[in-house]
This record gives sequence, C-alpha cells and structure tokens, in this order.
Amino acid sequence: MKRGAVDFLLKPFRDDELLCAVAQALARSAEVVESRVRLAKLTPREFEVFRWLIAGLISKEIGAEMGVTLRTIKEHRVRVMQKTGVVSVVELVRLALNAGVAPGQPGMAWRAIT
Repeated sequence: MKRGAVDFLLKPFRDDELLCAVAQALARSAEVVESRVRLAKLTPREFEVFRWLIAGLISKEIGAEMGVTLRTIKEHRVRVMQKTGVVSVVELVRLALNAGVAPGQPGMAWRAIT
C-alpha cells in the first residue's frame, strides 16, 4: 500500500499533517537528486565497479568478474570514492540506496542510471 510513498494520510487529516508529509517528500526528493548527481560523475567503467562494490565483492573478485587486473580495479575504486565523496563502502551503499541503483550481478552489463 505504501509502495514508493513517503507517507500516507488517513482522512480526515489536519493541515499540519499534510504540510509535514509534503516537506518530507521534498527532502527525500532532494536526497535522490543529489545522490544521482554524485553518481553521474562516474565513467561507465567506474559505475560498473561501483555496482560490484555495493554488491559486496572485494577488488580481486571484481577484477575477475570484469576481466581486468587487480591494479586496474584498485585505481577505479579510488576514483569512485573520490568522485562520489565517500570514505567507505557503507557510504557507497547508502548512496546507491538513495539513488535507486541496484548492485551488480554476475553476467550483467552496465546500465545507465534512470
């Protein structure tokens, strides 16, 4: 019933309840936009590494999945962290959740942020 909704109000509702719900929705929308702007800075290859990172893979596993060296993955990982402005994978996961980005899955090609 609440799929994608910030909140729902039961009738009759008070004006302050409506205003509070609208304020929450606007704040959430701003978070989503800000997260997507940060992710838009990534190149397609960096975005692919980002998706594997939020899936919980370590650099060695990501390299094997993408068919590149560990050193290349480490370089991409550093750029992902710098461009998104985070210092941990936990923050990357939060960023992905806010932006609505799904983790990478084996055999899955890169998809643009929608």
